[in-house]
Amino acid sequence: MEDKDLQKLFQSFQPELSSDSRFMDTLLANMKKVEFLRRQQEIARRQNRIAVAVAAVIGFVAGVVFMLVMPYVSAFLLAVAAHIPTVFPSIANVSDILSVVTWFMVGLITVTLSVSSYRLTVTLQSLKSGQSLI
Repeated sequence: MEDKDLQKLFQSFQPELSSDSRFMDTLLANMKKVEFLRRQQEIARRQNRIAVAVAAVIGFVAGVVFMLVMPYVSAFLLAVAAHIPTVFPSIANVSDILSVVTWFMVGLITVTLSVSSYRLTVTLQSLKSGQSLI
């Protein structure tokens, strides 16, 4: 019984079709939107590639600079660490962990510089092209 009711319902259904010109206008408008989004996506990809390249160069340069400066930083920190046991006798082996802490700080500074340069590059390119920031 239920099947006959459903068949009657579907047989009586006569959807109203839109005109061909209205369909084509809608289709063209949608195609323009898709093309616009493709262009925007290509611009974003290009900007992202440039920003990644800038961040890689900044990270490499920061690594080289820190490698050149590291002996001076280590010598300074060892000189400071030599005076710590006289001030705080409970901290006896500061020089053992000093190199690990120094390398950790260098790595953290290098990563921070790289990420900051990436963000700055993306921001500047977005402002230059007139896009809103995502």
